[in-house]
Amino acid sequence: MSYFTFILSLLNPVYALIFSITGSIKRSSNYLVLSSFALAFALISFSIKPLVELDLYRHYIRIENLLGLSFNKVLDTTDTGYLLFDIYAWLIINLGFPKQIFTASIIFISYMLVLSVYKDIKSNYLQHVRLSTIAVSFLIFWLSIDFVLLSSGIRSIFSNIIVFYVSYYLIFNSRFLLFIFGVILAFFIHPGSLVPSLLISVAILSHRIINKPKIFVIIGLVLIVGSSIVYNIIEFISSYLVGFSFYSPAYLSQDNTSSGAGSLQARNLNGIFGDFIIARLPGYIAFFYLLLLKNRSKDPLYLTLCLGVLYLGLFFQYFTIYERFNSFFVLLFSLFIILEYSREPNNFNKLFIIFFSSSLVIYSIFNLFRYYSYLSSAVEVLYKPLLLIVFNI
Repeated sequence: MSYFTFILSLLNPVYALIFSITGSIKRSSNYLVLSSFALAFALISFSIKPLVELDLYRHYIRIENLLGLSFNKVLDTTDTGYLLFDIYAWLIINLGFPKQIFTASIIFISYMLVLSVYKDIKSNYLQHVRLSTIAVSFLIFWLSIDFVLLSSGIRSIFSNIIVFYVSYYLIFNSRFLLFIFGVILAFFIHPGSLVPSLLISVAILSHRIINKPKIFVIIGLVLIVGSSIVYNIIEFISSYLVGFSFYSPAYLSQDNTSSGAGSLQARNLNGIFGDFIIARLPGYIAFFYLLLLKNRSKDPLYLTLCLGVLYLGLFFQYFTIYERFNSFFVLLFSLFIILEYSREPNNFNKLFIIFFSSSLVIYSIFNLFRYYSYLSSAVEVLYKPLLLIVFNI
């Protein structure tokens, strides 16, 4: 069945999506099925026509500007956060491939990295659970990848997914060299990945001496309640951070109403509902779960999540900073709650896994309506074979 699914996906992976989903929730699924699933979203991203206000539109202009440049010229003019972006984009555009290959290949790799973790979790921890639990686990991993943000922004979430992947193998398999390589790679894709990389590193180094990590959750929630006071403190600290590459001063500016501290005040009721409630709903469910869960000592995964709540609480009003780390936090919490439920399938864990998966579904449906014009631009995937789309026939 996996070979049939893969062959069908080469014709049009969207048509094979139902088969790749059913194949992925079996107790034993191979990479052919998972790659068929990932290929469907890669094809959708290839077909999307980016809106002017999204990062993808600017990325495509940047890629087109690399055509005809020498490799040395690219290295001389690039920034740290665009180093690998520009090298890869330069290679694609100068080899004559369409610029959409850049996006589609990154989407494919991103899904495969997350699904590889899912496959490993299923093989090692979910073999004795019910198939319904495996199905919910797959749904959670699937929807924890924010397709809209990933396909429209590329760099930030892709770098976070790389850190998530190598962090999993660091925590569960002690793959230190893989972790070091991964976080360096992620940093040169987007310097913002330095935040989750540092939190994971702190958790690995200190999880044996911090016995009550829940205190960070409590502090983080207090910071959210007092977020207006926190702004004044951050305003003072930010003056010392200007020289670092992992953030733009605009993200900490009250005047920048699109991404900085003024983003909450600048939004109307619909904007607040969308950006500060629905988009963050999975994270809020995670906050309350970690608050109510019994303290876990000597658990680096749990400690990282607790530190993550502290970070998100600190930057609650800073839209872009919060959004970028939240994508990593949701992925990591997806892993954590699935493992918790597999170990202890009690009513508490069952209730929260229902809440969390439901919040991911709600957010995904919300994105379908909010970004309808963006997503519907890929309508050709519903009636065109893969090769006709790629070669624009």
